[in-house]
Amino acid sequence: KNVEEFKIALQLKKAEALILSQEYNKAESIINTLKATRLSLQEDAELKIIEGSLQLYQGKNDQAQETLLEAEKLLQREGILNTLSMAKALNYLGLTYFNTGKQAQAEEHILL
Repeated sequence: KNVEEFKIALQLKKAEALILSQEYNKAESIINTLKATRLSLQEDAELKIIEGSLQLYQGKNDQAQETLLEAEKLLQREGILNTLSMAKALNYLGLTYFNTGKQAQAEEHILL
């Protein structure tokens, strides 16, 4: 199980790095492969954060918002609150609000 968890974590980091390198198609391929994999709730939340960031970078703000809200709910349900994962989810969510002109909601999630 630990080897499988390591492989999933590595693929999540790879997808994240590809997004930051603007290699969106490669990142999307990894995301789609991971979606078909049995994931823990925390891994699923991480995947949703990465998928939401991809959607955000692609200008798909509505989809990104929906995906990131799902990630936030998963993290809250699992009690994973004061973590880097939650910080990423809230930051990306704030950016989607900012991009869609929802200033008040953006300010609740990120410091402007």
